[in-house]
Amino acid sequence: MQQKTLKRAERYAVSHDYASVEKDDIRAKSPTLFVVLGSEVKESIGIIKKTMDQKIVNAQGAAYFYIGINDTLEEERVISLSLPFEVQDEKIYRSTLSERFLQSSEILCQLGEKVTQIKNMILEQHRLFRSWEQLYISVVCAAGDPISVLLPDITVFLKQKLSEDFKQVFIDLFAIVDEGDEVRLALRQAMTMSLFKELDYYQEEAYRYLKPIEILPGNISINMAYEGPLFELIYVLTDRKENGQKMKQAKQHHYETLCYMGLLKNRYQKNTEGLDAKEQYNSTLFRHNIFEKGQHRYASCNVAKVKRPGIGIYMAAAYHLYKEYMKTIMSEDGDVVADLLDRSGLSEERLNRFASGVLKGKERLKDIYTLMSNQVSFKEIKNKSFKDAEIMLYHESCEAFFEVNFRAAADTKQSEAIGAKIKAEIRSPYAISELFKESGQAAIRNLREQVLFKKSKLETLMKEKEQELVGQKIGTPFTLFDKKYLRDVKEYLINEIYELKYKMLFEDIKLKQIDCIKTALEALHEVIEKDIK
Repeated sequence: MQQKTLKRAERYAVSHDYASVEKDDIRAKSPTLFVVLGSEVKESIGIIKKTMDQKIVNAQGAAYFYIGINDTLEEERVISLSLPFEVQDEKIYRSTLSERFLQSSEILCQLGEKVTQIKNMILEQHRLFRSWEQLYISVVCAAGDPISVLLPDITVFLKQKLSEDFKQVFIDLFAIVDEGDEVRLALRQAMTMSLFKELDYYQEEAYRYLKPIEILPGNISINMAYEGPLFELIYVLTDRKENGQKMKQAKQHHYETLCYMGLLKNRYQKNTEGLDAKEQYNSTLFRHNIFEKGQHRYASCNVAKVKRPGIGIYMAAAYHLYKEYMKTIMSEDGDVVADLLDRSGLSEERLNRFASGVLKGKERLKDIYTLMSNQVSFKEIKNKSFKDAEIMLYHESCEAFFEVNFRAAADTKQSEAIGAKIKAEIRSPYAISELFKESGQAAIRNLREQVLFKKSKLETLMKEKEQELVGQKIGTPFTLFDKKYLRDVKEYLINEIYELKYKMLFEDIKLKQIDCIKTALEALHEVIEKDIK
């Protein structure tokens, strides 16, 4: 139960955060590519995608390139390249990996094909971005992973090939430093130090790259040349705090951090004119400021999150909901079931109020006087029942008038859906479950039986009045005032018989309303029953 509640809280927080993202229109200005090297940081793709999807409206435009040794990743928007290199001697594996990579024309052909796929994938999302002059690439690798030796080859190839379609290609490196287990500590430290010595060399202004890494049709290899610093910035993200303590879930924190850094550099600003220049992050200015006498410096970054505590809000609400529910169920003050029935409309007062709103006023029965009657004398109907007298006077006109103006009109108004109204009144699913306990169901049955009994009594009384003879109620043995007695018969039909029909219809509406509400409650109960359990 705890895990289910926590998952619901997380979904609630995520949905609220994304609603804020949509409202503020937080989006990337230009296309973004994440290049992940090695299985040690393979998990970063899932975390980066999740963070991007939550924080950026057009996150589906981001592309991902995974390069692993004997390893691939099959996911949406991810292009994978597997390097079939077996590990023989770990101590010399890193030093020979680059040489084996450059000697494999098959791998270099695949690299060209994969980069072409990435380029096409990015270009297909042209509607998602405001600017297509820049492309932002974030390269992620573990500093102690041997595959880091391929950084210059992969980076130069990406920059050269993608520059054919983008005016500016910015590439940042995020080096994840993880000490790992103590058994491999010395070897990892040696590999990490090798990488940083190489990075010092790659970031020099005098750095030159010239290697045959491009394969043309016909298996012709040509040199690809590059001059200048390899990366815009190199971020070093370690698993140690400033005081030397180990960070918990350090990698996950690093992956989220690099997403925020990408958004900081590549965020679309709606009203840049109104923003103070000091409030805008300038990557170029930051890069120049950390250089010292032209010498490259590494950067580090961290994220301080200030956000609405969605999970805490959800959990607090869940706690108070459960507390109030238990207090309500356990309370001996008042009738809980009666209150819930009243809220859902299943009380005598609520039903009467509903029927009064649906049914036309009783005074409209007087409109029966406007109906044309047959030429019948009082003498002809004196010894007839009132039911037969009505037929002789009006045939079925009175009944048809009542059906159209009262019963049919009430049915039309009563056909409105009431499920939403019940949800508005009874917000707690636990309250609905309470109504489906035996006490709640018994109360609903009793209410229905009471209304049905009242309707049955009215029906019996109406039949008695219909079967009475006209002469027993109206007129004298010496009928001298024929027209006056005919008026009295019509008045009796309206004030006695049709008024009883009106009262019966009033109770019938209440019965239908009880059945409608019960059906709506059953539908709601069916939906929430599993969650409640």
